[in-house]
Amino acid sequence: MLLPANALEQALHNAAIDENKVELFYKLMMESRVFILGKPAKELPDTNFVLGDDDELLINHWESDEDKSPVIPFFTSLQTLQRTIPEDEPYLEVPTEALFRMTLGVPMVLNPNTEYGMEFSPEDVVSLLGSDSVNNLEELLDGTEYDEDGVYLDVLRAEPETLIKTMTEILGDYPEIEAAYLASIHEPSADPEPHLLVGIKGHGDIDAAIEAVAGRIPEADNDSDYEMFDFFTINDDDPEISDFLLEQVKPFYSTASTKIH
Repeated sequence: MLLPANALEQALHNAAIDENKVELFYKLMMESRVFILGKPAKELPDTNFVLGDDDELLINHWESDEDKSPVIPFFTSLQTLQRTIPEDEPYLEVPTEALFRMTLGVPMVLNPNTEYGMEFSPEDVVSLLGSDSVNNLEELLDGTEYDEDGVYLDVLRAEPETLIKTMTEILGDYPEIEAAYLASIHEPSADPEPHLLVGIKGHGDIDAAIEAVAGRIPEADNDSDYEMFDFFTINDDDPEISDFLLEQVKPFYSTASTKIH
């Protein structure tokens, strides 16, 4: 077990041993800065910046193991984040209170996949924000930035090998398709279940090629965790999804190497 990296982690360890110290940990957490996976919605000239009222963050969401619903991971230190995430991903250091306010309505998980993890429901978050927030719980959980009208993206935790093999063979028949990516997408207002997102990068009549590819995938070859597929054309029309796929996901198919392992 590694030693705590800062006072917040020490308080978390103490709370895990002695339940009488949980309230002290909560207080310190709400006064501290924590680390999240994400980046500013627009590129900023300086890595150190103050978030303004009109600025937005793109915060990475994961999927709950129980029902695939979105959750937001956050971490007590950069060291813990880097030990938990196998590959380099953009991250931000933000005040806990600001993070909780901008993500109201989405469950949070502190230090996931570690010995000292902790889950926070939307109601827990409102409670931690203070008595005024508790009194206005329904109002706070309605119409927030990450409510049921949101769209949540995540990388896949397991590679569907049969599906990838089948799609790689099919995609090779369409020279206008240059690369393909797999991720998950969840839009609660449209479907309570997340879908498999198939991002396609190419040229020419790409829409016709996507329609043809979609019609050729045998249902029996779908060994992914998702029943529904959403095909997406990577372009400038929806830069947030396009940037997520290009920057956070490795293509499973490309014309240069057929498949990237």
